[in-house]
Amino acid sequence: MGWTEEPPYHVFTDPAFVLRLLLDPGEPLDQVCNIDAFLEVPGKGTWAATILTVDEVRRLLDRRRTTGEGSYFAGVDDLIVREPGLDSIVAAVRDLVKDGSYESVLVKCDDDPPGPWGRLAEFAGMPAADVSDEHVRWRIYQKAIFGDDLESLRQAIRSEPDPSLAVCVVLAAMENHPNDRATWVDLLAPEHRALPTQRLADLETLEPFETVPHHAVIDGLRTWTDWLQRRVVIATFEPTVLEALATHARTNRVRSTATQRLTAVQAARRDPLTALRALVRTIRQTSTETLVDEAVLETGMERVLRLIHQHPAHRPRFESELIALLNPVHAGTTELISYLMHDLRWPAVQTGITNHLAAPSDVSYVRRYETMLGAWRA
Repeated sequence: MGWTEEPPYHVFTDPAFVLRLLLDPGEPLDQVCNIDAFLEVPGKGTWAATILTVDEVRRLLDRRRTTGEGSYFAGVDDLIVREPGLDSIVAAVRDLVKDGSYESVLVKCDDDPPGPWGRLAEFAGMPAADVSDEHVRWRIYQKAIFGDDLESLRQAIRSEPDPSLAVCVVLAAMENHPNDRATWVDLLAPEHRALPTQRLADLETLEPFETVPHHAVIDGLRTWTDWLQRRVVIATFEPTVLEALATHARTNRVRSTATQRLTAVQAARRDPLTALRALVRTIRQTSTETLVDEAVLETGMERVLRLIHQHPAHRPRFESELIALLNPVHAGTTELISYLMHDLRWPAVQTGITNHLAAPSDVSYVRRYETMLGAWRA
């Protein structure tokens, strides 16, 4: 909530509306008395107005009388307020939105609003979405984060009336756009930056994790946030790190996961098939996160492929294991099979997918099987 700059607009965000004002450069904010404005009401569209003070109307009337233009002043979208300044304007607009009279007092815009919602909703395939619902906005954000129109996404975050939702979007954007992470944090009001700032530090720790000496990781582990410990435990197969997490991690969830993965790693050194299964469990766990960490997911799939190439004599066992993953189709399976078969192109796995596609146990699997088969056509 509050004021932000989105040139050429001076923008006020409220839980119920977004107000965009076209200020003249250098105009004192406490003396604004004649200004064009756009009012965005989520789910209702955008409304235009020219906002004037009583004294400004009197001045315009005097000028018209002097110039001979007439003894009246009128405008189809004029909104009159008593006092100059932005506070007076916001108070008037808030009253209009509260009682719903903006729909009759202001002029409805035919085009998409000057803000970002029309473009983002179109990209998400939801052009008629009711963006007054925060759950709908979240679905749009989830798709927009992976799009190319980052400027519209940034504008939407600045205009987001729900601070908690804005923070969630920034956290997701930081992970998917690592080159400019700090700029996403700056989109939030200062009082909402604490968690994203901490996440920024966590990501900087996580990124070079594989190259950091293990003793340095273990020494710093107890100061890590719960989020960072959860991410590391599914990103590492290093026994010394897993042992430290199994003993010193803050939550039962991380300690339990570390213990299970440590057991799997130790068994995997004796049997490649056990190693494959451990990697598949990691991929499945990563894929069930609310926002999938693409980097962790891709690293897991690369490790599976590397393991298979390192043990060619175990191909029949690997084939049987991959075919067993085809029913039921758990989270991450479609991505894993597609990734592996793009390189391996094993006929036995292709036949297994084709057979399941001909008689799927669940109709929702059809599209997933078709996606997997695309690996042989690429």
